[in-house]
Amino acid sequence: MSPFSHPLPPRAAVLAAAFAVFASGVCLADYRLPLMPQAPIIDGKIDAAEWSVAAGFEGFIKLGTGALETRRARGFVGATGDTIFVAIQTQLPDEGVLLAVIDGDSLKAVHDDSVEIYINPTPDAPDRVDYQFLANSMGKGGYNIHKLGSPAEEEAWRGDWRQAHGLHEGWWHFECAIPVSSMGLVTPGRRSTDGVWSVNLCRNWKPDWGWSSLSGAYPHSGPRFTFTTDPAPAVQVRCDGHPAFPPAKHVMSVRNPSDEPLTVNASLEMIRNNMPELR
Repeated sequence: MSPFSHPLPPRAAVLAAAFAVFASGVCLADYRLPLMPQAPIIDGKIDAAEWSVAAGFEGFIKLGTGALETRRARGFVGATGDTIFVAIQTQLPDEGVLLAVIDGDSLKAVHDDSVEIYINPTPDAPDRVDYQFLANSMGKGGYNIHKLGSPAEEEAWRGDWRQAHGLHEGWWHFECAIPVSSMGLVTPGRRSTDGVWSVNLCRNWKPDWGWSSLSGAYPHSGPRFTFTTDPAPAVQVRCDGHPAFPPAKHVMSVRNPSDEPLTVNASLEMIRNNMPELR
């Protein structure tokens, strides 16, 4: 499909394109997002209206392979002025239940079905930190930091981020609120709209110890986000059906939450990830 331009009317207008593909993945580009008009409710149920002004991703990448994880996963990233919000929605097991044995706060929750967040407030600095949060479906888990260079952050850092989990119609929902001020490398008074943020969302699958994320890696690899008060579109991709097996119907929505019209320049590239590569 060739690139195209389309005028996008103001206030919640949606441009949707449906197309059939064999697999999907995340393009590790920079994402520029408008601020959410209001914070989503962190109650363990991802409400489409509450998350409509956020980046939305369909499909996580297996660790170190570049291949799409066949189990379904969705991720969302958005922000208000003082808080970054993330959500992860993943399919429940075809048989049995989510593994959730660790009943106290500990990074040992990695032995359960679990989700992880990595967020870096200064991804271009020589001395930087990826702040990590890991949790199982009971909300039990822990915090960690991953340093590059010599950043001045305490090893015992804890974010105490607000989180909630729920099981709904065959999906595990996870929502989390990350105050900008909760990370030590954030300068006092910084807002979400100041500078660039790196955010990675991850899902650890049991019992096979499968690893997947937006980027196909874990720390120091997340997509980059800037949040703005200027007019900007919120783009989401959603799959109605299994993204790994044809026919997979994907819908791309482009939402303009501002009072000003936007011109959208868009292109679609489909690549078969089997040899020989087809475009």
